[in-house]
Amino acid sequence: MKTFDKLAVKIERDLDIKLTDFRRTYAGIHQRGSGAFVWVARLEGSNEEIGSTITASELLTREKITEMETPTYSSLREFI
Repeated sequence: MKTFDKLAVKIERDLDIKLTDFRRTYAGIHQRGSGAFVWVARLEGSNEEIGSTITASELLTREKITEMETPTYSSLREFI
């Protein structure tokens, strides 16, 4: 099983959110330093993209994945 497949299972188990179409963003060091996502995925049945500044491998080592609270004016959702 690939890393993103494992992450999809963990996110569904921890947050009851089903994601598809995972992909790396290939953000550079300066972009990551400014908060760019290192991977994104689509919410199943929607065009909404969700991602994280934390690598998929690191998220897999965490006990539980949580969703970061974002300001109400922001449409971005991030997992930490």
